[in-house]
Amino acid sequence: KNPLLPSYSVYAWLLFMCAILFVSAFYFPAARTIPSDTFVQHIVGGGFVSAILTMYFQRQLGLQLAIIDQWLFLASVTSVLSIGNELLEFFLNSFLGTTINSADTWWDLLANVIGAVVSYAAIMTVCLQQSNRTSNRR
Repeated sequence: KNPLLPSYSVYAWLLFMCAILFVSAFYFPAARTIPSDTFVQHIVGGGFVSAILTMYFQRQLGLQLAIIDQWLFLASVTSVLSIGNELLEFFLNSFLGTTINSADTWWDLLANVIGAVVSYAAIMTVCLQQSNRTSNRR
């Protein structure tokens, strides 16, 4: 069992939070300061969700990864989800006639990475602090 990962019940709540963040991201206001209207949405709905799912998958698969491997796993999960999202947008536009802006794909990918890195670092910091508190009590 990885001492940096909290108990399963925390992960059940993380999955619930993941779903809430993903759905609520659709209602975030557009960021008009950069070329992408959905930058903030992708930080939360793509990046934060990727980080939470990465932690969940590590726990559920029983992965004992070194720090660098954890970050590489995060990059893999974020890439798969980000590319899948952009392919879905392409499919919806091309075959179902929707009008999702596909001109901001690179901004969307960048936002997903920024959100994933920031939130994963925050999660790991909290987990490390909890682990240190637990080891100091012994």
